[in-house]
Amino acid sequence: MIRKIIYSTGILSSIIFLLSFTKKINPAFSAKGIEQNMAKIQDDLFVCKYEVSNSEYQFFLNELKVDDAKKAEQFKVDSLKWLNSTQYQQPMSAYYHLHPAFKNYPVVCISYEAATAYCNWLTEYYNNDAKRKFKKVKFYLPSEEEWMKVANNGDRNKIYPWSDFYLRNKNGEFFCNFKHVSDAFISYDNEREEYKIIPEARASNSYTSPVKSFQAIEPYGIYNMSGNVAEMVSEKGIAKGGSYNSTGYDVRISSQMKYSESSPEVGFRVFMKVLEP
Repeated sequence: MIRKIIYSTGILSSIIFLLSFTKKINPAFSAKGIEQNMAKIQDDLFVCKYEVSNSEYQFFLNELKVDDAKKAEQFKVDSLKWLNSTQYQQPMSAYYHLHPAFKNYPVVCISYEAATAYCNWLTEYYNNDAKRKFKKVKFYLPSEEEWMKVANNGDRNKIYPWSDFYLRNKNGEFFCNFKHVSDAFISYDNEREEYKIIPEARASNSYTSPVKSFQAIEPYGIYNMSGNVAEMVSEKGIAKGGSYNSTGYDVRISSQMKYSESSPEVGFRVFMKVLEP
């Protein structure tokens, strides 16, 4: 009996969570809510402080269903991609995109076309809000070069967005969410004369973190440009910043992650160009 009650309660909470996105009035998606989440880079350029979350993406899908159910189906999350990762990811496949506990985690397992569609939808959604600050804007995926300029704040010598050569601060706290590989999993291959990570270390148990995690990058106050999820750019097949499953070397500003399909390691962040103040 107790198990049935717990199970029923879990289903009910998930249903309430999903139904909450169908409401037309959503504070996070008012013009003011969108503007508050944007960091000013220049007078006409803003970058979202956070990676696009599950709740935001679900709201987009629910809005899209009203006008074009086929497109909503086309751009839905492919949660089965979690199962291609490691044997430990079955719970993530089942709950990550639906359970309320993950609503503020970055959306992943979506295609490049889906991310682009989200940007186009958000552009129209904002520009139709009578209470918006700017007359006309465009939300988009940045080019790789533009993404790097924001991450390094114009300093090409920066290795990481926080500028240090290290992945920890003076208190020993990590600056971002990445894969920690201990020396016990690093081996030297005498024949190839190179170091390698032994296979056992690849079965990572690490996951994403909420979109507002770790230390915000100054001076803009942007979170997780390195680590957490690799972020798509306008060049299809390239993502920047590395993910929770990337090593410290691969969360550098200059690093690239290549992808050919949706992945549990790849999400995106929107940039906003002001076309008419």
